[in-house]
Amino acid sequence: MKYLIPSLGQFLIAMLCKFPDYMKQFVNEVGGIIIHLLSTEVRMETTAMQIASALFERIGIFSDEMLHQLLFSIFTCMHFYRNNTKNKVIPIAITKAIHIFFATFMVNFGEDRLLAACDKI
Repeated sequence: MKYLIPSLGQFLIAMLCKFPDYMKQFVNEVGGIIIHLLSTEVRMETTAMQIASALFERIGIFSDEMLHQLLFSIFTCMHFYRNNTKNKVIPIAITKAIHIFFATFMVNFGEDRLLAACDKI
């Protein structure tokens, strides 16, 4: 199943971009998918960050609690790679995906909103 996740993620991104009004009814489920993909059991961080970028760009911030959970999962993921891997580094692909997510978030909502959300963690 793990090999299908990138393709399913691209499908989900396409749905978010093409039909944002329809996808608004599924934002909680999409948020749950993102959190699940960021977990240390699944470890599909780049796909999760791509979906999260599309979600916040097309639909917006629908829940402060979801934003808090997402940021907490991102920082947990980075902590996992820094402390539980042999090289003690976060892979470049994951770092790029996280930076793209943060850049997309700041363009759409401003850096003050991102800093305020990060400070709550």
